[in-house]
Amino acid sequence: MSRVVWPLIVACTLIAAGYAFPATQMDWLLPAVLGIACFAAVFAMIPIPGLLLSPLPWFLLTYGLYFGIGPAIYPVLSVDAKAYLDAFFQFSDYWARKTNVLNIVGLIVVLVSFSLVSGDRGAGGSSPVRSPALAERLEKRVLVLCLLVGYGLKALNPPGAPDSAAYVSGVLGSLENLAWAALALLAYFVARGEWKLMWIFVPVLALEAKLAVESLSKLEILTVGMFVFAGVLWARPSRSLLAIAVGGAVFVLAAIQPLVSLGRLAQRGTGATVSAGDLVAVVRRSPDLLNELESRASSSGLTRISYGPSQAFAMDRYDRGLTGDTFRGILFVYIPRVVWPGKPIMTPGAAFNDLALGNPQSQSAPGAMAEAYWNGGWPYVVLAAVFIGALFGGFSRYLLPAISAGDARWVPAASVMMITARGPDMWFVANFVGSLSYTVLMLVVAFALIPYPRQHA
Repeated sequence: MSRVVWPLIVACTLIAAGYAFPATQMDWLLPAVLGIACFAAVFAMIPIPGLLLSPLPWFLLTYGLYFGIGPAIYPVLSVDAKAYLDAFFQFSDYWARKTNVLNIVGLIVVLVSFSLVSGDRGAGGSSPVRSPALAERLEKRVLVLCLLVGYGLKALNPPGAPDSAAYVSGVLGSLENLAWAALALLAYFVARGEWKLMWIFVPVLALEAKLAVESLSKLEILTVGMFVFAGVLWARPSRSLLAIAVGGAVFVLAAIQPLVSLGRLAQRGTGATVSAGDLVAVVRRSPDLLNELESRASSSGLTRISYGPSQAFAMDRYDRGLTGDTFRGILFVYIPRVVWPGKPIMTPGAAFNDLALGNPQSQSAPGAMAEAYWNGGWPYVVLAAVFIGALFGGFSRYLLPAISAGDARWVPAASVMMITARGPDMWFVANFVGSLSYTVLMLVVAFALIPYPRQHA
């Protein structure tokens, strides 16, 4: 993997050098180049076995989208879309340049840290598969564990239901990620030609798609596709399949925007789960509503990937001496809520939105890099980026050789890292620091319950 990462570091450094010159209209193109460089790097990594089970590709894809393409499209947004964003913070050329520098510097530090920690073993390692038959037996044992535990926990605590007695902490709740691992494993087996598992794969995929749509979250909907394609490309590494996946993601984003808006209207700010029947009822009450929402979808969807104003708001507060305190959560992030029921909320999106807009009924975030700057300026940006790179690098150092050797017990932990990596726009402590304990938990569960099968078994 280092053969791809280091050229990307060089490319990012050249892009950053562009900001050393006086501001010009070309400044808006530099983030687009950053986004394209991130996408190209992932495309180049595809031949690495099990690549999409590792966190770095997903981090690069989402980082390139939110902090590369997102800033680049700001100048072409409609007047209404810009007004919507500027209500958060009055964005300007000065802040565009400053936030873009933050994003490129943060990414460079992440990549350098990743490369130094992952080493050459991140390229997939040289460990041979001990036995294809034993590896397949192990993969199916891991699949059974993921299906039983992951969906067992989902059944205990379905969306919209009050917390059950068994669902007492974030640690236990994190085991629901085993359901995502099961989806990836099922896609992997089907892509390898084990069609008898289709009778499990199709209902599981349909269930996850239904839950994702009812969550009214585009990210959750795309996450379903993320795990399916991770499994497919694990079985059949192919750049053409990756291109299909990216094209499909763009199509889905455009198609579901009016549906999500419709669902949020049906929700009426109650926070309750919206069923498919609720969506149909809203359309029947107002047949013209869907057409109106479709006409707004393009602009609304683009504002969702434009983090410049929220980043600028956080950075401006630090520059004015109004330092954030969200990093203090590092002191107690690993204390289970079952031990400390009064543990502070680790995702202060409502408080941040209230600070910026005076509206605590909605949530927003500036992204991990801007949050780090808000808490401690450039030193904190470097420290946060080093941590993210080391977290991903350390995990990939052992994951990729293990996958190459046929040890699927790493897949449950990989599901946690994949979920973490898709969120460079999320809160640093909750998303990146907190995920470490969940990753270790997944490894302990998988290795404790599923020993490597013996040859004579």
